[in-house]
Amino acid sequence: MAFHMFHEFFPELAITETRSITLVDTDYGLPAGEYAFFETYCSDELCDCRRVIFQVMKKGRNEPIATIAWGWEPKEFYGRRIGVYDSAELEEFKGPTLNPLSPQSELAQGALTLCREVLLLDADYVERIKEHYRMFKRRIDSGKRPRAPSFINLEAERKRRQKAKEKRKAQKLARRKNRR
Repeated sequence: MAFHMFHEFFPELAITETRSITLVDTDYGLPAGEYAFFETYCSDELCDCRRVIFQVMKKGRNEPIATIAWGWEPKEFYGRRIGVYDSAELEEFKGPTLNPLSPQSELAQGALTLCREVLLLDADYVERIKEHYRMFKRRIDSGKRPRAPSFINLEAERKRRQKAKEKRKAQKLARRKNRR
């Protein structure tokens, strides 16, 4: 299975809908700071796993601190999909769990706790994830490939857009002054 970042297909939407959580104090086993949960989804056309894999980034670090897999369907759904009925294995597949195939940092367990106790308890956010999955799968099913070739820095993209907006505003103001 190949996974792609949500923002590779929907960069504008990802800028506004990627969830980040700011901790003002040490909590959930994590130091104070900003934590962003970037969504990745399976891009296999034949797969309907109904899972998201979060790449958790801490502001100021260049690599993910954790990779967390989570499926929102009941365990029985995953049992039928993968042919495994052992409860412990299904719990690992459904998650949320640290993805065993991905590198994890010393902050990974704290990120998992934050995901479990804050992120996934937000019903509106869970519905957003499900909708993002459906959008992503429709894009894959239509044969379209990602719009961006690699990881983009969403904060840098926000700043770039803000600067461009400010520049346009300054140019408009300058044109008004020149007309007087």
